[in-house]
Amino acid sequence: MTLPDLSVLKKLAEARLISLLETESGDKDVIIDGRIIRLFDFVASITTLKRHGVNKVYRLESSMINVTTKNLIYITRPDIANLRMISEKISCDKRNKKETTYKIIFTPCKFYACEVYLEQEGIYGDVKIEVLDLELIPMDKDLLSFEVPAMFSSYFTHRDRSWIKSIAQSLVSAKLLFGEFNRVYTIGNYSKRIWNLAEVFARNADADADPNDRAESLDTRIDTLIMIDRDVDYVSPLLTQVTYQGIIDDTFGIENGYLVLGPASNIGKGSIKMLLNSSDQVFAEIRDSHITTVFSTIRERAKEIQSGYDKRHEHTSVSSLKNFVRNEFKDLQSQHKSLTGHLSLCENLMTTKTKENLEYLLTQESNMLTGTNEKDCLDFIENCILDKDAISALRLMCLYSVTHDGLPPVQYNSLWLQLLQSHGYDKLVATQYALKNSGLFKEQITKKNRFKGISKKLGLIPKSPTDVELIKPNNMAYIHGGRYAPMSCKLVEHVLTFPNSFREDDELQKLLNCDCSCTINPTINATQKNPLVMVYFIGGCTYSEIASLRFLAKQLNTEILIATTSVINSKRFLIDVLDSA
Repeated sequence: MTLPDLSVLKKLAEARLISLLETESGDKDVIIDGRIIRLFDFVASITTLKRHGVNKVYRLESSMINVTTKNLIYITRPDIANLRMISEKISCDKRNKKETTYKIIFTPCKFYACEVYLEQEGIYGDVKIEVLDLELIPMDKDLLSFEVPAMFSSYFTHRDRSWIKSIAQSLVSAKLLFGEFNRVYTIGNYSKRIWNLAEVFARNADADADPNDRAESLDTRIDTLIMIDRDVDYVSPLLTQVTYQGIIDDTFGIENGYLVLGPASNIGKGSIKMLLNSSDQVFAEIRDSHITTVFSTIRERAKEIQSGYDKRHEHTSVSSLKNFVRNEFKDLQSQHKSLTGHLSLCENLMTTKTKENLEYLLTQESNMLTGTNEKDCLDFIENCILDKDAISALRLMCLYSVTHDGLPPVQYNSLWLQLLQSHGYDKLVATQYALKNSGLFKEQITKKNRFKGISKKLGLIPKSPTDVELIKPNNMAYIHGGRYAPMSCKLVEHVLTFPNSFREDDELQKLLNCDCSCTINPTINATQKNPLVMVYFIGGCTYSEIASLRFLAKQLNTEILIATTSVINSKRFLIDVLDSA
């Protein structure tokens, strides 16, 4: 049983990009939206771009860029703020009477509002507009991502369905590449709408497709698709992450799969840029481990590498030593370099989290999850409002709200007033509406706690954290130190354990209080060989949830392909809501 080969998606994205670049003859400069510039490392290398006429690649910024060619191509998300910068540059060139041709490539789609804006700025006739259908990009062997965080706030905060077409089209592409789904589960209102639209697109695609192009190989067919709306489980993205990769993301931020640190980070010498995926053997071994177990794993790996180096003494002839250097020594050096980097990173993380009193923070979060020591939790939140930044305080306020199904009006108004007085009224007034509309921070309507009911039904909180092994995990809750198993991942486990879930009204569906469905394809043999599962998060997922699904795949002896609109952490999650307010 193996995961499907995702390199075909990379090749498809590369072919689409090259096709758009080659429509402009001669040398060209490319300016890319700064939020996605590293994403293109997964699509096409600089060498490939240069072979197709690209002179230089720049990051889109507000400052002016001195380009050297007469062909200028902008690649951007359909974002008005970016278009404002592009418009200013083109208008400046027009005033200086520069003879330049302009092309704007929107990815993964374009919005009508973008064209209206360009027309209002008076440059619509000066640019060619294209669309680069970058759908799900392979970030790892088992991870696909749109890398568009704005999809969450767009729908779940403002009920804007602009992105629904792109997500639905990505499902159609998956069906064409990896075969028809046998079962499709949708958990959430948005997931249901997306799947309905995907079925419409699929029928149109089936009518035009060549039957010989269909994926018939049982080794690549995805048997089960599970789609989950982010608003079904707000608790998981708001909790502090304590897996190695998760805590790196919370502390430093991982951008499009890369960790980028400046000299001020005190990790290594100078700036650091690390690709964090399974191509790094050392990282692949420790990424999903609880942070407290990482040092012991690194120590064991260091001994293995040293043993590998010592093997050079076993080679008595020049030819055998030459083969050792050629075949093993380079790999050992690569692992040694990676190990050194992760050891420095791990030491920095432990120092940082010790200063932040991580253990006390995790204890308070655990109290919120179990609904105990509520007065201590509220006192802790109030202290954080005074001592921490607005995002850190908001995270705890939202976490308390979603674990208690809202706050009583007196507590709600008190916390919000303290936040406004500590951090200002300017942006936070609009933020209050956004948080309430998305259900992240709201007043309590009823004393019945939905989260408590779901937690009991799915077994989210182990009876005793000490029963959960951290070194050799025996429970998904190891992700959070034995205190909590992500609800989204327990829902996946429930669906795979009970395949008839959501076919009719059941207790869990009533607790979730959202549209859930199960669709079975009657044309596919349900007992196919090597069934695979695809879990699609609509609104983003965390590295902790990814680690949980990898653990679940091992437990169930299956393979799970994870797809998401973006990889998020609590900070990016809330900043996206604030920026959209």
